Amino acid sequence: MRLIQNELKRFLNKRDSLIIMGILAITPAILSVCFRLELGGISLTGQMSMLEYMLMIWSFLKYVFILYIIPIYLPCNFIAKEIEHRSVQILLMHEAKSKILISKLAALVIEISVFMCLFFTVTAGSYQFIIRGTAYEAVGMVTSYTAGKTFILFGFQWLEMIFLLCLSVLFSIILKGNTVLVATLGFVAIEKIFENVDSLKSYLPLYIADFANLQDKLGQGNAYVLQSLLVYGALLTILLTSSIYVWNKREY
Repeated sequence: MRLIQNELKRFLNKRDSLIIMGILAITPAILSVCFRLELGGISLTGQMSMLEYMLMIWSFLKYVFILYIIPIYLPCNFIAKEIEHRSVQILLMHEAKSKILISKLAALVIEISVFMCLFFTVTAGSYQFIIRGTAYEAVGMVTSYTAGKTFILFGFQWLEMIFLLCLSVLFSIILKGNTVLVATLGFVAIEKIFENVDSLKSYLPLYIADFANLQDKLGQGNAYVLQSLLVYGALLTILLTSSIYVWNKREY
């Protein structure tokens, strides 16, 4: 716990990471103002409930790769650069290798989780104070989202971010500096291509977490959800095991 607290304190001292997360967290408010005022010809189509609006904003920013910056950049900034600058050697003098990596992973998961909570809170507030009362507000509509369905939808978004985080951690141990950004974004781009292969797409983590896909598949029952959780469980286990193995074998 002490190591995790130390990692979180170091994160709070990193201005560049805080600035990036802050800008991305307030992006929904900026987009909401643009929608309401129709700035630059930007407008919404149809009416939306608050939940549908939150899902739409998140999906749009994923579609243009903006939200993928956070889970990819943080490991690059906190692991790859520490290895490259050899500052990690100071930590290795006092603690076991595996304990250090696990504490870093735990801190990164906490940071991602806090960011997502802040992002969705800002999005909900933007709908309440900016979109509500306009032609885009869904008035009197009965939502089809149950509590369970909503939890699944948002839960898979969290799993997607954690998957990319773990992938970036592995690349951060193997590669140098900003090469991690290129490699991880390259993986995302390649997966998007393979999503066109019907026999593979049900096993691709980013496709599984896609809102449109999830909403369509949830109507098929719990079997798809269970299969998707097993896929994520297997992939995360492989990534974590590989990261710990490479981390322990590497010379610093």
